[in-house]
Amino acid sequence: MTEVELLQRRLTRERLARQQAESLLEAKSLDLYRANEELRAAADRLEQGILNRTKALALANERLTGEVAERLKRERSLAAQYAATRVLAEAGSLAEAASRILDIICTGLGWDLGVLWKMDHATALLHHVELWHPTAGRETAFEAETRRMTLAFGVGLPGRVWAGKEPVWIPDVTMDDNFPRARLASQAGLHGAFAFPILLGNDVLGIFEFFSHESREPDGDLLRMLGVVGSQIGQFIERKSAEADLHQAKETAEAANRAKSQFLANMSHEIRTPMNGVLGMAELLLHSQLQGSPRRFAEAIQQSGKALLRIINDLLDFSKIEAGRMELDPMDFDLRKAVLEAVQLFTSLAEAKDLRLSCDIRPAVPVFVRGDQGRLRQILANLISNAIKFTERGSITLRVELEGREAPPTEPRDTLHERCDATLRFSVIDTGIGLTAEQQGRLFHAFTQADGSTTRKYGGTGLGLAISKQLVLLMGGTIGIESRQGLGSTFWFMVPFGPPVADDAPPDCDKPAVCIGTADAGPAVAEREESERPLKGTVLLADDNLVNQQVAQAMIESFGCRVDVVANGREALEALLRRSYDLVLMDCQMPEMDGLEAARRIRERETQAQGTGYGVRGESTSNPEPQTPNREPGTPNRMPIVALTAHVRESDRADCLAAGMDDVLTKPFQREGLKGVLMQWLTKNSDERGMMKDTGKTRIADTGLHHAAFGVQHSPLDPQPLEQLRALRQGTHPGLVQRVIGLYLADSPGLLAAMREALRQGDASALERAAHSLKSSSAALGATGLSHRCKALETMGRGKDLAQAEAVLAQVEADLADTHKALNDYLTQQPVEHLAGIK
Repeated sequence: MTEVELLQRRLTRERLARQQAESLLEAKSLDLYRANEELRAAADRLEQGILNRTKALALANERLTGEVAERLKRERSLAAQYAATRVLAEAGSLAEAASRILDIICTGLGWDLGVLWKMDHATALLHHVELWHPTAGRETAFEAETRRMTLAFGVGLPGRVWAGKEPVWIPDVTMDDNFPRARLASQAGLHGAFAFPILLGNDVLGIFEFFSHESREPDGDLLRMLGVVGSQIGQFIERKSAEADLHQAKETAEAANRAKSQFLANMSHEIRTPMNGVLGMAELLLHSQLQGSPRRFAEAIQQSGKALLRIINDLLDFSKIEAGRMELDPMDFDLRKAVLEAVQLFTSLAEAKDLRLSCDIRPAVPVFVRGDQGRLRQILANLISNAIKFTERGSITLRVELEGREAPPTEPRDTLHERCDATLRFSVIDTGIGLTAEQQGRLFHAFTQADGSTTRKYGGTGLGLAISKQLVLLMGGTIGIESRQGLGSTFWFMVPFGPPVADDAPPDCDKPAVCIGTADAGPAVAEREESERPLKGTVLLADDNLVNQQVAQAMIESFGCRVDVVANGREALEALLRRSYDLVLMDCQMPEMDGLEAARRIRERETQAQGTGYGVRGESTSNPEPQTPNREPGTPNRMPIVALTAHVRESDRADCLAAGMDDVLTKPFQREGLKGVLMQWLTKNSDERGMMKDTGKTRIADTGLHHAAFGVQHSPLDPQPLEQLRALRQGTHPGLVQRVIGLYLADSPGLLAAMREALRQGDASALERAAHSLKSSSAALGATGLSHRCKALETMGRGKDLAQAEAVLAQVEADLADTHKALNDYLTQQPVEHLAGIK
């Protein structure tokens, strides 16, 4: 085959291949066209679906937006209603409530101006009361005209609400024919408006009116909600009116009650004046030489007069309570002493009925508290007197116990104020006639008795328990009764007492229960007889103050004891080596050797003597005990030592006991306080010593003094200490008062000079010593104000803080001059026979 043929055959094959390729390409192109057409159709369908879905979503969103807006509007309306209701519950007046409601509706519901109109029933017109707008800018003419104008029935938007007694909505007030302020509203840009009435029953009391800068179509839900608010405001006005009427009625009743009580008080005072004359004349008659029938007549007058005076006093107290004029007089006082004195008032009355009257003061009861001592005694007197009246046989017991107390502070404090807060329970327990439940329900009411019949056996006004209840309530306490008919009664009350304010108030001490006043010659009578017998024993008194020496020595000897006096602890130790004593009274602060060091030395001697068979005084002991340095007070070979100190803080008491002292007697002390200490430590009665041993605690002797009284008084002298000294002037102590005063007048200027010199040299210790000495002697003579200032200087010296000492020393100097003058005046007023023995 030639090349040409080969070439032709090849060309033929290529042409056939090209034709096949073109045919295949044409088929593929047709397939692509068809696929593209199908794709375009699918895209069209998808686009149409998206358009349809978008339209559906838009419609759904439009519906949802409407629902949300409607829900928000309802929530805002409900919030406004709730806020308005809360305002009405909290507001004190309509003016306060109205202002806040205008603000709530405008800010909460989106309104631009709010007005409150009030009904004037005298003129039958509405006038503006309150206007609210969001800013404090310049007032528009519309607002000014609103403040000035009044609207009649049916005129304007408020007038139409008044006429229809229901809410009214105006879409655009500028287009309303019955809106007198339309032109001014247009100038202010106000269009939409609505108003609702304040309704009380069927009466319109006022109108709330609101405006918007936009035209608004009526909102029925909002109008219904605000209609409810209008009714609530009407009820609020009615309630406030009723409260005002009630308050006025209460004031009228209280004024009438005060007038009645004032009249009763005036009448009581008027009656008391001639009663004092009656009782005074009866007293004079009984002190004359009357005998037989005239004396019995005078005694009857006196007894009847006293009974009538008690009734008058009850009426006066009751009138003061009703008039709201009864006030408390809180002070620091010795609680135990006050209770015992209240009971002792009735010992004779109890003895006359053959009743046993006792007082049970529990050990946990604090000694010094702060409260109204006089009112406490009055309550106790009422309850005890009532118990004696209704008890024919058996006993009456006053029990005092600690009901509750604040916990002690966990950290040290500079004052003692938190130490003694306590709630005490007082119970008067009798074995009398008792009361039924019905009778108990009538108690504590004025002019009421358990037996109100005309044939009742027991007299009285029925005011005593009513007054007691009011006094207990005034003191912040509670009172009640537990009783069964025929089985006796227990009248109780609980009263809170505060801590003593004065720094000199002593800490609590534990004392055994006390029983006094029996009518059957029982323990109390025996105790009373025992206390009246002369005491036997020898006493060593260690005190560096000459005035205190004279006073204490005279008191001790008046009880029948022998006493030796030394001036410091070293002399006390020497005196104990020379002779035997039954008791040592040891001042704590003395020169050369103080009382604490002397007590420690005495205890060391006792301890050493136990090993040698010889006592502290050098006397042989036939049956020496083993060496026991910490034996109980009152055991053999232990010398009783009682501290004499004015420092009665807990730390000072602890120092005395740690030094080996057995008891603490606070200065200045009274005669009875000293007698109690002597009876305690000089007695030979083993039972009494056993009682003290069983308590396991050492007590602070009851001085019977009110330490908080160390304040400035109208007179520089308290006469009681001098009168006690005068009572001791007989026998071996003629002219005692004059000698003591003479010593004081001679020594006190030197002590004052010593304080001045100590202050000039900045010697705090010297100031403390001189101030302590003058403090003690001044208190012994009743110069309590001066003693108190000296104590302040003593404290400054002990603390080495002399910043205020100059000013206090100037006051001490002035007080001392007044005290000297008062003492000299006292001496010049004494009868001639009282001046015997002055050297």
